[in-house]
Amino acid sequence: MSTADLIASMRELESGQISDALEEAGLGARVLTGFTRLGTKAGPMIGPAVTVQQRLKTSDEPRTQRMVRHREVSDGIAGPGDVVVIATGGHLGASTWGENHAMRCAVRAVEGCLTDGAVRDAETLNLARASVFCRGFSPVKSMWTMVTESINQPVVIDGVTIRPGDIIFADRTGTIVIPAEHLAHVACMAHKIRKRELENQTRLLPDRAP
Repeated sequence: MSTADLIASMRELESGQISDALEEAGLGARVLTGFTRLGTKAGPMIGPAVTVQQRLKTSDEPRTQRMVRHREVSDGIAGPGDVVVIATGGHLGASTWGENHAMRCAVRAVEGCLTDGAVRDAETLNLARASVFCRGFSPVKSMWTMVTESINQPVVIDGVTIRPGDIIFADRTGTIVIPAEHLAHVACMAHKIRKRELENQTRLLPDRAP
């Protein structure tokens, strides 16, 4: 089964089932928590990661000089079904994503954005189809205070390494990073877990059987 087919099959799953599958596979939970979800799309945000690493400017890097490059991602690097992952070290003093990035990505059917930093234009992002998972909000543009260190190189959020192409699965319960090379096995195990859960629900609550 192709990656796209596996991802499509996983849209009926929940993060708890994915987490259990990772644990049963001996891979650890690889869970990120504490995100706020924006957007109108139902179901999980799931897709291959396109990664961006950002950091704060130093005192000798001019505030007025643009040193962020994540527009390159929203302008063309991220493609259909991708999840843009922006690691900031948890900086919430400036936004890493906003309405303009979201509109550019919408044209190419990008799945969404995950950042441990802040976003702005929250009202507009909350009405968009593509999902955004963020740790906070700030009206300040990142160009004033931040530098893009790398694009499509491994990043770390909450101690979890996210490589380009790793699969991001995020719902309101939690966000999970699935190593790309284990996707098929984890998906298979998660579907088995879901089946067991449905069987248990049917046994315990027969009136709610599908």
